[in-house]
Amino acid sequence: TIKNPRVDIVGEWAGKNADDYYQERIMLHVKDKGLKERITRGVRIVRMCYDTLGNNHTGSH
Repeated sequence: TIKNPRVDIVGEWAGKNADDYYQERIMLHVKDKGLKERITRGVRIVRMCYDTLGNNHTGSH
């Protein structure tokens, strides 16, 4: 359901250190007061998105 072209690019760039890159990229993309909360949820969304798409850019999971 969730489709983010930016997130997909983040996945490719992330590589092994997906979590770190996700936090950085998401922090840049998200412009809200609750960055930390959004970042944590963002990482989960990214992982779920990849599970749905079946694209494993992270390599770890």
